[in-house]
Amino acid sequence: MEEEGKSLSENVDANFICKIAISEKKLNLGQHHDSLSILKEVQDQLRALSDVDPRVYSSLFKALATLFRRKNDHEEFYKNALQFLAYTPKEDMTKEEQKDWCVRMGMSVLLGKNIYNISELVRKFG
Repeated sequence: MEEEGKSLSENVDANFICKIAISEKKLNLGQHHDSLSILKEVQDQLRALSDVDPRVYSSLFKALATLFRRKNDHEEFYKNALQFLAYTPKEDMTKEEQKDWCVRMGMSVLLGKNIYNISELVRKFG
């Protein structure tokens, strides 16, 4: 929880969320390279930290999944979508959002070349 009187510039998690939001805006403007550059920078910075709010990771992997979905990179979409779902509580998503993620990930399994097939996933995680 944020301490009272602490400025935004002192809150590491808030800074990451702002950078991710900037990358999402760039993605919406079609600036895929700039968006990816920001997200990779955030990802590199997060590797050096140990106490980061899971919502930061959730936002990062959601943005990365969205970027790779738009680029039709099924393998990278699937990998980042799995990470997004790992950091996102089921209760934070509507039933419609849950269905949408399942459908998109299922399509990636079918369209991607180096993705586990569904039976391997069930065997591994079932």
